[in-house]
Amino acid sequence: MKQEKHILAFFKDHEEPLFSPSMIYNAFHKVWPITSVRRAMTNLTTAGELVKTSNTVTGMYGKPEHLWSLK
Repeated sequence: MKQEKHILAFFKDHEEPLFSPSMIYNAFHKVWPITSVRRAMTNLTTAGELVKTSNTVTGMYGKPEHLWSLK
């Protein structure tokens, strides 16, 4: 849960409204595995804190990643 709190605080502290899992991964200096960041963002979405948008960017493996925003 601590990781989710950090990620949620990151969203709240930044004016940029949209972030992908790779952006969060890099912003936290790769402290957590990318799969863990994705799981935390999904959990925050399920909890109603974040919203997964239809917008995408190219992720760190060259594949499209969705952007998330605060609800």
